[in-house]
Amino acid sequence: MTPSCRFVLLFACLPLLFTACASKPPVQTEKVTPPAVFKAHPGLLGQPVPPALQPIEEPAVEVTQDGGEFSAALPERPVERTHAATMEGGQYSVYFDYRSTDITPDDVAALQTLGQQLAADSALFVRVEGNADERGGVHYNRNLGMRRAQAVAKVLRAAGAKRKQVKTVSYGDARPRRQDKNEDSWAENRRADVVLKGGEK
Repeated sequence: MTPSCRFVLLFACLPLLFTACASKPPVQTEKVTPPAVFKAHPGLLGQPVPPALQPIEEPAVEVTQDGGEFSAALPERPVERTHAATMEGGQYSVYFDYRSTDITPDDVAALQTLGQQLAADSALFVRVEGNADERGGVHYNRNLGMRRAQAVAKVLRAAGAKRKQVKTVSYGDARPRRQDKNEDSWAENRRADVVLKGGEK
């Protein structure tokens, strides 16, 4: 192709090139949705709450260590403690409320007396055996039993017992006194047994 032909061809394509550059891309328009109307809860406005908007109360559920579930118990009635605050047969039992490690004032007084006896006789030793009822996983119950045993041991040591005189162990739910699945049986199984072991080291 001769130079003159190239020039003519280039000159003929210039209008097409300017037209392509001058064209604007199509403008895309978005559909604007009006904002939703905000509705305040009637309770916030001091108005009666209709039944459909009232919360539904469901019992709490806890997952146990082994993957099972058990429903949280309803508030329990106070446990009647009929056990004397003496070591009958070389053993004294401290009873606890559900999932609790709190010791009642009566039990604290009895444990303080025992701690003073241990302090006065270095040949006496006790083993505090923590227990829990069956509600809960194996690991949780063993942990709870140990915390109960340690709570009892703390009172004994504060009253004068030496650390070597008080041993703690947890059986979790492995040694229930009663096998029935009711509150009376569970209350009997939520305990720490203080077992007198005279002469042990």
